[in-house]
Amino acid sequence: MSAASAVRQKLDFCSTFSERTGEEPAGSAWAVRRHLLFELALPWPEYYMKAKAAPAGLVEMMEKVYADLHWSVVPGINAIAPDPAYAIPGKVRMFHYTLPEPRLAGTYACEAYAVDPERLLDAIRAFIYDPADPMLAEFRIPHDPQSRDLMVCTHGTVDVCCATFGAPVYKLMRAMADQAATPTRVWRCTHFGGHRFAPTALDLPTGHYWGRLKADNVAGLVHRNRPAIDYRPLYRGSTSLENPFWQRAEAELFAAAGWGWFDTSILAVEGDPTETEGGSVTFRFNHLIAGNGEVDILLTPNGVIQTRGATDSPETYDAPQFIATKTREEPAGILARIAETSFTGTL
Repeated sequence: MSAASAVRQKLDFCSTFSERTGEEPAGSAWAVRRHLLFELALPWPEYYMKAKAAPAGLVEMMEKVYADLHWSVVPGINAIAPDPAYAIPGKVRMFHYTLPEPRLAGTYACEAYAVDPERLLDAIRAFIYDPADPMLAEFRIPHDPQSRDLMVCTHGTVDVCCATFGAPVYKLMRAMADQAATPTRVWRCTHFGGHRFAPTALDLPTGHYWGRLKADNVAGLVHRNRPAIDYRPLYRGSTSLENPFWQRAEAELFAAAGWGWFDTSILAVEGDPTETEGGSVTFRFNHLIAGNGEVDILLTPNGVIQTRGATDSPETYDAPQFIATKTREEPAGILARIAETSFTGTL
């Protein structure tokens, strides 16, 4: 056994600890209204914007951004490692994902760009402050709305479990990408939270996070050819739902309605459960085929387990758990009708 392997065996990874104690992944999604992704060569330090390959001035610009703007209006920004198969020579790929009105949650619209490296900082600034800036139009490239981008976190300088578990899963998913039914790219990605559920992935344009990915379940996720109920324990939530309780409740809708649920536009969500009392969450939505529906999900407290926030920290904290139960469905049977449909990925 190598010295590195021995060290890994001695580590009690936060993701291993979380899975061992039975923590529910649903409710842990990083919620943002926009996603901005750009290519950035490895290696990535803990704060990836300080990477050697990052454009000069990026750290200072981001400090100003957070001084100027409330965090809620800043897009979720991640770097993706360049892949030779996806590369555009002499350019930096960027993707800007936004939620079309009037949907509160659902599939994002994507615009793709190929930016001159020396203008990358200006482009990032424009996307943050004014995504309608005419300058960006000159960088726009065609984008197939049926294409899919799967980002796997391998950012080991944030937490070692993301590299230890995320890198092998990335390699496996990347090998499967070319066999997917729709155009699919798989990227190595910087941290987007929830490393205690590593390996983790962000699934766009549908806007969902997954965790606890393993060799025996990634094919079903890439191809969506296994029952959705099998992926309920891996589902962290929708990136477009800001409330963790809404994310927990929505996970139950995914389990009941299957992959077809991702063709749904959520138009409104009501409910304000608490950790101590739980509570009900109401979803109003429209499905491409099944039409309009309204469902109530009751979240009932189900005790507290211990979890850890980082591999390098032995400290634990309480993680309240909940049982999600459907209590009302109008019209009756709409979730079953959605489950009978095939996922299309159409906006």
